[in-house]
Amino acid sequence: MTDFIADLETELVAAARRRARRRVPRPRLVPVVAAVAVVVAAFAVLRGIDGSRTADDRPVPPPGRGVAVLVLPADPIEATRGCTVDDWTGYAPGKPSLGVFARPQHADDPLPGGYGFLPANSVDAEASRLVGDGEFSVPVRLVPVGGLFMPSGDLPGMERCPRTRPSEGPGVCLVAGEDTATVSRCFTDREISDGKAATVTRHGVVHGIVPDGTGLVSLSGPRDRVMVPVIDNAYEARVPWLDTPGRLEITLHAAPRPAPPDCEPSSAAYEAVPALRAPGGGHVPLELEKAMSRLGAGDAWRPYARRLVMRDGVVVWVVPQLPCGDPMSEERVCVVPHGGSPVCNTPTAIRRQGASIIFGQGARTTVAGIAPEGARHADVRIRDLVYPLLVRDGVFGAMIVDRHRSNDPVEITYR
Repeated sequence: MTDFIADLETELVAAARRRARRRVPRPRLVPVVAAVAVVVAAFAVLRGIDGSRTADDRPVPPPGRGVAVLVLPADPIEATRGCTVDDWTGYAPGKPSLGVFARPQHADDPLPGGYGFLPANSVDAEASRLVGDGEFSVPVRLVPVGGLFMPSGDLPGMERCPRTRPSEGPGVCLVAGEDTATVSRCFTDREISDGKAATVTRHGVVHGIVPDGTGLVSLSGPRDRVMVPVIDNAYEARVPWLDTPGRLEITLHAAPRPAPPDCEPSSAAYEAVPALRAPGGGHVPLELEKAMSRLGAGDAWRPYARRLVMRDGVVVWVVPQLPCGDPMSEERVCVVPHGGSPVCNTPTAIRRQGASIIFGQGARTTVAGIAPEGARHADVRIRDLVYPLLVRDGVFGAMIVDRHRSNDPVEITYR
């Protein structure tokens, strides 16, 4: 495991659990010229103004399957001002569904300076939404548009505001910043569906748009990797190592499903592992997600996972594996140390014999586990050396440095 994974405790729980809501279309179409009316009407026929799902819809890419993206810088608003007449409005049908547009428009949602700089034939000004829930470093707004075209600067020699060029279809524009520092870039629906809607809004910062059902986004480059939460169908990532323009591999990770109702650890589990009663365990790292997924543990464990930092800084997660909805399954409690695999046992077995894991490389051995009922110490024996570890809330963990040989058997006893 890399150091990155160990620190991957980003604030994602609240954002990742947002429910995907279908976009509710509003039957308004206010073209300014006849050409715009024809364009928007054509979109309505081809894409479906009623918002129903079509064969062109693409689901969120499955976890682990990234797409290579050439991330371009956003345009200053002055670079495209005049491409659209200010305050043109018109419903821009599109897919995929972006749930942020389902809520009513609030007072701070509209763009303060109008929409005349967006490279589109029509703008759904009433659907503009301020996103990020105050957690982004700059104000970010999403604006649905119709008749989207590529502004100058993307390709050499392309004229500015090419209204005679066939449009790219409906899409969404991302507008970031305030006053004269505002920048924007627009994306087609296909780019959003494919996870390619990302732009550099200022040095070292990438903003992007994702479809409903996405809870996390990972961005990988030749020098580093970051993972960030999704809030209101958008995300912000700090990538100081990215050149502009630069290439990233972007992966969309599905939002976790909510836990079934009335599914929680039993009193026997709490008695066997008192650490489960500790205050909230913090944000769940990707390492733990993968470990529990391999166990087929579902999603009900998430609210009850508890993080403990033991001796030598060894990080240990205690996680219940709950049998919600499956009467044939048996409740277990797992210990998952950073860098190691999960070890699980039933509450009855833990109270009798505990559960532990020993792993390492070379002269460094990591031990972690859940002690049996009543144990206050876990003694780790390597040859004739004994390392006493304090048991805290039923859990222990430490890194043992063996300076002699690396393959000696390790034995754990309790007292």
